[in-house]
Amino acid sequence: MDMHSEHEHTKFSCDGSVVTRSGGSWEGHILPGAIFILWGLHHMLGIFRTYVNSHRSKKPEFISQPYYQFFSLPLMTESWFKILLPPLAVSVELYWAHDAYRRLVCSAGTVRHGHINGDTLNNWQHTAIYPGFVAAGIIDLVSQHVALPSGTSKAFVALAFLNETILMLLHKKHTPLDIAVHLMLGYTMLSSFIFTILEIARPRSFLISCGRVFSLFLQGTWLCAAGRILFENRPFWDEMGGEDTAPAMYIPVLYCFHILGVAFTMAMSYVGFLVYYTRRHSDIEFPRRATSDSEHAALLELESIHAYHRESFDRAAKHATPAKLSGKGNR
Repeated sequence: MDMHSEHEHTKFSCDGSVVTRSGGSWEGHILPGAIFILWGLHHMLGIFRTYVNSHRSKKPEFISQPYYQFFSLPLMTESWFKILLPPLAVSVELYWAHDAYRRLVCSAGTVRHGHINGDTLNNWQHTAIYPGFVAAGIIDLVSQHVALPSGTSKAFVALAFLNETILMLLHKKHTPLDIAVHLMLGYTMLSSFIFTILEIARPRSFLISCGRVFSLFLQGTWLCAAGRILFENRPFWDEMGGEDTAPAMYIPVLYCFHILGVAFTMAMSYVGFLVYYTRRHSDIEFPRRATSDSEHAALLELESIHAYHRESFDRAAKHATPAKLSGKGNR
């Protein structure tokens, strides 16, 4: 093994030793995971309600919103959550889930005084995810008093997702299992960014809005799964210091089950919401099959082609003589 591969991704603690442990914690994954799940649930109900209401008489058409009212609480409650919850997650990441405060720089009196503390660097990378959501919450509040360009609030949410995507995909890990878990998490964060950008471009698309909610749920469930996989010391996930690649190879299987489970749960939730809401409101009307203008035009063209061929066949059958028909049959 060459020197480059030996020292690839090597970090050093303040005493000069090589860092071999993960810098995260069980709480640092479960807490943000639960927050993303609750955020997804809140937006799912808001999107479902807005979409179904758009099919009631004299109600405005569906347009996705950057934030939704939380039950009977003030409209901007969600925005305040964006501002106030990240500092809680940061405090867990840097202090509460550890024996002492996780300093980024080695203090005086240590071997590596003034250097970056490799033992806490992962924690600081995690905390860098949260300021983007604080900024998005502040922009939400500002938008209530200043006429910002359309889509500005969602653009800052997309920026927060892009921020966490970059940090997670460049989050250097050592063992195959750790790498696989965080790679799946990075892909999920990237999907949140993509769906949010699409939602800015197509705010009237119900499916795109559901896609963003899907990505929020998937972030939440996968963060919770990552906490259990990496920090509960279960034999199933023991990769023997990186020598056993089987746990890492199973990660995509588990991730695909998360994708399917979240999508199916959302679909069933919509069905249940629709049944519940239509029983409470009798003026909801859905078309038998909602089609776009292009789909409608294509269906009309296809129907006209079928009608033309039917008429041609009927004319040919009408003018055909029994002799001609029998003659064709004897050939």
